[in-house]
Amino acid sequence: TPYDTLLVDAGERNGLQAGSIVFASGNVPIGRVSDVYLNSSKVVLFSNAGEKTQAVLSVKSAGPDSSGRLDGNVFIEIIGRGGGNFEMILPRDMALAKGDKAILPGIFPYTLATVETIISDPRDPFIKALLVSPVNIQELKFVEVEIK
Repeated sequence: TPYDTLLVDAGERNGLQAGSIVFASGNVPIGRVSDVYLNSSKVVLFSNAGEKTQAVLSVKSAGPDSSGRLDGNVFIEIIGRGGGNFEMILPRDMALAKGDKAILPGIFPYTLATVETIISDPRDPFIKALLVSPVNIQELKFVEVEIK
């Protein structure tokens, strides 16, 4: 299979459907089922190069408290870079910090990725953040697929 794509040995007979979320370590979303066959399914990882995923960024932004930061949540789009890595581009005035989390929107707060590096240029009104998945994609042996 191509990079950032998994082939799982469960399919239509097991109740899998396209769009189902795939988890590693029980609670880390890593991708979605893209194609379902009778006894197998193809999974495209969120970190697949160019794959766009909607997320909620749990950040600290400029605010009136003593530290100059205020907790907040911002809806963003993270873009896969391959191998469990992501990037996002945000306005410069957003006080992003290493360790801020991108969370999959929904009832349960599943962490998609964590901010690892922030790249900024004083001449640019935007900053680029590089994020990493909480699990090492290359070390996966088993995944779990949600049944809708």
